[in-house]
Amino acid sequence: MSSIFGGPPRAHHLALSVANLEAAIQWYAETLGFRVSKTFERAEPPIRIALLTLEGFAVELIERGGSQSRTVAGKPPSEQNKIQGHSHFAWMVPDLDATVAALRAKEVHFAVEPIEIPALGLRVCHIYDREGNLLEFVQELESAG
Repeated sequence: MSSIFGGPPRAHHLALSVANLEAAIQWYAETLGFRVSKTFERAEPPIRIALLTLEGFAVELIERGGSQSRTVAGKPPSEQNKIQGHSHFAWMVPDLDATVAALRAKEVHFAVEPIEIPALGLRVCHIYDREGNLLEFVQELESAG
């Protein structure tokens, strides 16, 4: 057991700065099924936050007055990975084909179509959220042995 975490580490939330809080909430709700659980607002500095949850995981959307878009937002993963820091967030799914079909039905923009990465034992795809942030969906490959 880790003394830092006091038990097995468990992801709590992903935080994203967004240009338009309402539009971001709508995208995460309609596209991925998240629901608003909490909100916060402050006048100075101007900030609005919404915590959206799904199955025990949260996405924190932060609208901050005067914020700027990342220069790599909406660019392919190969370009986003040239900038150090946050690159993408990944969710494990049991059936990537079913996830891809559901995302296509919602007309999501794919950054990377489903591919296999045998060296990592994964099959993955990447999509963009409405702000150009990369989100990845991952399925473990069945072991050959």
